[in-house]
Amino acid sequence: MIAISILAILIISTIILIKYKPAYEVSIAGKTVGFVSSREEMEEDVSTFINDTTGNVAFVEVVDMPQYEYKLLSKEQQTSEEDILSTIKNNANITYKTYAISVDGEKKAEVESEEEANNIIANIKQNTQEGVTLDFGINAEYSSKLAINTEEEAVATLNGIKDQKVAEYNEAKRKEAEAAAAAAARNAAAAAYSNSSYTPTAVLASAGNIGNLNLQAPVNGMISSRFGDRSGVRRYTHTGTDIAAPMGTAVKASTAGTVSFAGWKGSYGNCIIIDHANGVQTWYGHLSKISVSAGQQVNSSSVIGNVGSTGNSTGPHLHFEIRINGTPVNPQNYLYK
Repeated sequence: MIAISILAILIISTIILIKYKPAYEVSIAGKTVGFVSSREEMEEDVSTFINDTTGNVAFVEVVDMPQYEYKLLSKEQQTSEEDILSTIKNNANITYKTYAISVDGEKKAEVESEEEANNIIANIKQNTQEGVTLDFGINAEYSSKLAINTEEEAVATLNGIKDQKVAEYNEAKRKEAEAAAAAAARNAAAAAYSNSSYTPTAVLASAGNIGNLNLQAPVNGMISSRFGDRSGVRRYTHTGTDIAAPMGTAVKASTAGTVSFAGWKGSYGNCIIIDHANGVQTWYGHLSKISVSAGQQVNSSSVIGNVGSTGNSTGPHLHFEIRINGTPVNPQNYLYK
């Protein structure tokens, strides 16, 4: 009887093995995604994927790990190891690591490796003009997207920044040199003035539409910048004559007239404009103090303000203009010859 039972079991087992094969049903988040013949091999493949940090991969997180259930499958039923692994990879959270290159604290490029970032920076520093400072930084960044620049793109971007810095540095040095030269000229003129009794006066010629106006020098001093000059401290040619004089020196109206403006006027700083006859105006700029107001009548002996260095100025002086019908003319045609 026992022999018959054993035989029956063997027959049934043989029939099962002929029609079926052992396998594992794989489910993710409760949903069946396929079948595998070896649970151990699938688990090894998943582990390899999770621990693979080659390239720019920082780490991998599989939120829903696969679950396995032993099954007997029909011989015709295909297993799907590759499809299951692909599904696991597609649903994983992959974090990538890149290296951001910053200039003066602002991110400018992003490359694959720290070594590449260091090489790019070293090359740019080596080819940067002496005196120009570029504050580079390298920071590791982590992201779900691998967004990086090629080496050529990073070099082009950083070289563009370097070239701009070099241009700004050279322009600043040029302006610094011009300002120093102008200041030296003003100081020399002021020193010469302090040892001089020079008192320039002149009479405006009675010709054309100018009329008979006796102009007096508004301040005693030496010319530090002439009509028509160009320099780094102004964008346009000089529309007047600069007379260097000590800070606070009294400024007088050049001739009688009516004050049409008294106040701040952009690059002129504290400025006074006086209207005279026949469309003639005189302008007085960079004053430290204004002593008149618009609408006031003044004489050639009237003190209207004091020498200063307000507005676009590099030292104490009076900017003096003569305008005829709104057009600047050279004051040295009439004064400070």
